[in-house]
Amino acid sequence: MKLLLPGLLVLFFCSIFSCTKTNNVKTTVYDTTTVVVRDTVYQTSPRNPIVGLWIGTFKVDGDATDSFYYSFNIDANGQMISIDADAAGNSASGAGPWQLNGTAFTASLSALGAPGNVQGITASYDSVGGTLSGQNNYTQGSGLNTTFLLLRTQ
Repeated sequence: MKLLLPGLLVLFFCSIFSCTKTNNVKTTVYDTTTVVVRDTVYQTSPRNPIVGLWIGTFKVDGDATDSFYYSFNIDANGQMISIDADAAGNSASGAGPWQLNGTAFTASLSALGAPGNVQGITASYDSVGGTLSGQNNYTQGSGLNTTFLLLRTQ
């Protein structure tokens, strides 16, 4: 019994006190959250539709300094009217059909005050910027060929 008691005491103390090995390794953990937000705006019609009033200026080809009043009134029925005025107070108007293929605008306008004069209009249409820029050339009769820039009015 004398040996049993010291053995029990050693077992008791070993069960209370134990040695463990620890590896002190520093680990860095990053917590990252990625959020994806999509904001889509659907626009069913152009900001500046082709139909309506366009006002701006024209310049006679070869004259880099002077510019004069020019406007288009474009109807949804495929017809349009143009009006121009120069510095001397002379004005002219034309009417006829127009077409839009993508951004390519074309029209054929008969002069209202000068029978036999027909103008061919070719222009580039920008619905976002609200511009219509191009050339006006006489395809029949006589007149001055011009370059123009028009802005969409609201």
